[in-house]
Amino acid sequence: MITGELKNSILDYAFKGLLTNSKDTDINIDTYLNEIRNFDLIKRKNLSKEFLPLFSVPSNWKWVQLGDIAGIYGGKRIPAGRKLSDIDTGHKYIRVADMNDYTVELDNIKYVPNDIYPLIKNYIINEEDLYITVAGTIGKIGYIPPELDGANLTENANKIVFKNINKVWLLYLLKSPIVQNQILDMITKVGQPKLAIKRIENILIPLAPIEEQQRIVDKIEELFAKLDELKPIEEELIQIKEEFPKEMKKSIIQSGCSGKLSIQREMESASDLIKKIEKKINHRIKTEYENTPFSIPQNWCWIKFDDLVNFNIGKTPPRADLTYWENDYNWVSISDMVDDGVIDETKEKISSKAAVDVFKNKISPKGTLIMSFKLTVGRCSILNIDSFHNEGIISIFPYIESEILKKYLMKVLPFITKYGDKKGAIKGDTLNSKSLKNLLIPLPPIEEQQRIIDKIEELLPLCNDIEQLIQN
Repeated sequence: MITGELKNSILDYAFKGLLTNSKDTDINIDTYLNEIRNFDLIKRKNLSKEFLPLFSVPSNWKWVQLGDIAGIYGGKRIPAGRKLSDIDTGHKYIRVADMNDYTVELDNIKYVPNDIYPLIKNYIINEEDLYITVAGTIGKIGYIPPELDGANLTENANKIVFKNINKVWLLYLLKSPIVQNQILDMITKVGQPKLAIKRIENILIPLAPIEEQQRIVDKIEELFAKLDELKPIEEELIQIKEEFPKEMKKSIIQSGCSGKLSIQREMESASDLIKKIEKKINHRIKTEYENTPFSIPQNWCWIKFDDLVNFNIGKTPPRADLTYWENDYNWVSISDMVDDGVIDETKEKISSKAAVDVFKNKISPKGTLIMSFKLTVGRCSILNIDSFHNEGIISIFPYIESEILKKYLMKVLPFITKYGDKKGAIKGDTLNSKSLKNLLIPLPPIEEQQRIIDKIEELLPLCNDIEQLIQN
C-alpha cells in the first residue's frame, strides 16, 4: 500500500538526518558513544574494525555496528520430545508465531511446563529489550509488552539489549530500509536462511545523539499519524480500483439486457421469434409475468429459459474406476471454462467406456454454448471441441438455431443468472434443474440481439483498458 511505502520513505529520510536538525546543545557523539558502551551486557569491549559508511550523516552522528552499542543474545528451545503447555504455569514462552512487527500477539501465548523450566530459565527477554526473529519468518523486530516482561524466548529469535538509547528510536531504525536491506542481503547469502548473532552484530547503523533520537521519534510519529488518517481513504480507493472495472462490465451487460444500449425500432418485435419457437416446440409460450427482475422495452418479452432452450446437465464418471479415465474424449470441468470465450482443451479426459456407460454417447458438439450453474454460477463458454462435461455445467441448445441468439445468451446469462432461485450449498450458491427452467430471460427481437452483441463487444474492451489504466 502507498501508506506503507511512504512510511518506509519517512524512516529512510529520518535516519539519513533529513527530517530533523542537530542542535549545539546535543551531547558530543563520541562522549555519548562511551556512555553507551559502559553497559556491561555489551559483548564487544572495543569498537569494531574499520568499515565503509553507507552514506553521509550529520557531523555529530557516527556510523557504528549494532554489536558496538547493544548486546545480542539468543533464546532457548524446548527440549526435544517436550511440548509447551496451554495451562498457565507462570512461565510464559514467546514463539516466532507470536511475534509481529513492532510487538507481540498476546492471544495465544504458551507456557513452559514446570519440570523443564529450570533448563531454560536463564533465557528470558524483558520489557526494555527488543527482539528480532532469526529463523522461520526472519527479520520481524519489535518490543516486549509489559504482560510478557521476563518471558522465556524461543531459539528462533534473539533479544537486543542496550542502555542509554531511546528504545523507540532504535526500533524505528531497525525497521527502516537502511537496516532491513542489510538483513535481506544477509539472508540471501546463506544456504539455509537464518540470522546468526555475528551477522546481527555487524549491522551498520547511523548513531545520533540521545537528544536527536527523541526529536526523530517525535517527527516520525507525527508523520505516521497523518498517514494513518489517510489509510482508510487508501483502502477505499483500493476497493474502488478492484471493483470499478467489474461493476462497469456488469452495468454494460445490464444496460444491454434492459434495452438501454441502443435505440429500439418499432417495426421489430420479439413476438416473431416467439412464434417460431412455438412452432418448433408445439405449445404456447407464456410471455407476460407479474414479478420480473427489471423493465424491458415494449417490443421485447420475458421468456422462461425452459421455453427458449433445451439443456443437458453433465456428469462425472466414478473416480474410483480408472477404466473411465483414459484419453479418448474431452471432459470439461468448471476450471476449464473461459468467461465469454472458447474452450480448446480440457485438463482431464474420459474413456470410450465412460462415454457409453455414463453419457450414453450424448456428447456436446463443437460450437455448443455451455454454462456453469454451480460454484461460479453463470460462467459461459463456447466449445471449440467435441466434449462431455461435469454435473456443474449445462449444454445449451436454443430451440431456434441461431448464432445470434447463442451469442446473445452467452453475453447476458452471466448477469441474468443472479436473478435465479439459488440454493445454498457447502461450496457456495447454486442453481438446480427447476430454477434453471424457471429462469426468466429478457428476449429482444433477433435484430436487436445483434446490435446488443455488437455494442457489448465494443464497450467491454474499453473496460479492460480502464482496468489496465487503473492498475498502472
